[in-house]
Amino acid sequence: MPKRTRRKNTRRRVSKKNKTRKRRQRKRNKIGGSKFFSEKINKKLENLTVEGEELKKKAEMLRDQSTYWKVSPKQDRGLAQVAVTPEPAATPEPAVTPEPVEPESENPLAFNILNKFFKEVEGWFGRKSYELDPTKLGPNNKMNVISSHGLSIPNKFFVVPKGLTVYLPVAAGDCFYTQLKKYPDTRNINSYFRQYKEGSLIQDYLLDFKPISTALFDSLRTAEFLDLRYKWGGEMGLLELDAPNLTVKNATEANKELISFLSHIEQLLTEQHKIDIIKDYKENLASHLSDYAHIYFKNNIDDIIDKSELILSATRHINYYLSSILNLIAEARKKNYSISGAWFCTICRSGEFIDINTFKSCQEKGLPILPEDFFKGDFHYEGIELVRHESLASSDPTINFKKILDKVFEGREQYDVAVVERVNRIMETVDLNHTLPLKDVCFIFQMKQKMVNEGKW
Repeated sequence: MPKRTRRKNTRRRVSKKNKTRKRRQRKRNKIGGSKFFSEKINKKLENLTVEGEELKKKAEMLRDQSTYWKVSPKQDRGLAQVAVTPEPAATPEPAVTPEPVEPESENPLAFNILNKFFKEVEGWFGRKSYELDPTKLGPNNKMNVISSHGLSIPNKFFVVPKGLTVYLPVAAGDCFYTQLKKYPDTRNINSYFRQYKEGSLIQDYLLDFKPISTALFDSLRTAEFLDLRYKWGGEMGLLELDAPNLTVKNATEANKELISFLSHIEQLLTEQHKIDIIKDYKENLASHLSDYAHIYFKNNIDDIIDKSELILSATRHINYYLSSILNLIAEARKKNYSISGAWFCTICRSGEFIDINTFKSCQEKGLPILPEDFFKGDFHYEGIELVRHESLASSDPTINFKKILDKVFEGREQYDVAVVERVNRIMETVDLNHTLPLKDVCFIFQMKQKMVNEGKW
C-alpha cells in the first residue's frame, strides 16, 4: 500500500477517535453539570424549607400574642401590655329558608296565568315551554267550572267571598260561545281570563242552567237532527273536570288554549235523545231534563248544588245569581276542603254592564267628587295588551274594594251618626255575601276620597 494512502487512513482513524473522545467528554460534562445544578437546587430547597418552618413558628407566636394580648394605642410600642380575655366566637344563626311567594303577589295589580296554573319545562334544544299543572288548580287536581247562561244585572254588585277567585274569559257585555269553530268571529272576544280575586268588586249576573236553547231546538227539528255527530252547547252546572294536557310557549297561548278547552265542554247526543228533545221541549221539559240529567249535568258537584236544583233553574222555578252561587261554594268549602277556590266561568256577560266610567261620575251629596286619577292603576296581564283599562278587573279601587271598605269602617266613628250607620249596614251586607247597589259602592269610594282630603287615610 502506498505511503500516502496509509497516512490518509491513519488520519481518518485518529480523527474518528478524537470525535468519539470529544463526544464522550461532552456527555460526561453534561451529566456532571446536571448533577451539580440539581445538588445546588436541592440545597436551596432545603434552606427554603428551614426558613419556612421558622416563619411558620413566628406566625404562630404572633397569632398567640394577638389573641391574648392587646397593646394600648396611647402608650409607646412594647410598653404596658394588658392581658385580654379572648371573646368567644359568635355562633352563626341558622339559615332561614324564605317561604315561596307567588310572583303575582309581588304586585297586586298584575296577573300572570303561567305562574298561576303552569309549570316550566325544558323543551327541545333547551327551549322553554310550560305545562298546565293540575296541582295548582286546587286540592283535588281538577278544574272547576261554573257553566251556565248569564245576563248582567245593572244595579247589583258584590264582593268575591274569602278564599275564592273567579276567572272570566270574556269582557263585560260580551257572550261566551261554547263552540268557537262554529263562531270564528268571536275568537278575538275570548282572548284572556279576567281575574276577580277575593275582596274584588264585581257586577252580579242572573244565571240560567238550562242546557237546551231555542236555537238548538230549531236545528233539531230540521234534517240536521239526524246527524249523530251534532253536539249541543255543553253540560251545565258547577263542574269538576279533569285537567287537560296543555303545553304552551307563553302567556298569550296559555289563555287561548285554556279558553278553547272550556269552549268544548260537550257530550254527544244520541238519536233517541234528539227525538225526545223535540217531543219534550215545550210539553214536559222538567221531566226530560230529569231523564237525561246524567248527560246534561254529568260532572256537576252535587255536594254544592243538586241536579234537581239545576233543573228548577232551567225551568225558571228558581233564580240563581253569580253572587249566590259563589256563596254556596264558599260555604261548601268550609265543610269540604277538597273543593277548589279557583273557578272558571263560561257564562255570558251580555246585557247592560257597568265599567269604571260609571264610577267616575259618582256624586253622593255632601262628599267630594272623585278625581280623574282615582281609578288609575298600572295593571298588567302577562301576554295581554289592555286597551281601555276600564274593566273592574283592572282597576285598583275595584280590585281592592274590601280593603277600602275595611279602612272606612275603622275610621267611621269620627263622623256623624248617619255615616256610621250606613257604613255599618254596608259592612254587614258584604259579610253576608249579599249584593250592593251602585249608590253604596259610590259612597264607599267617596268616603275614601274624603278621608284622603282630610289627611285621615
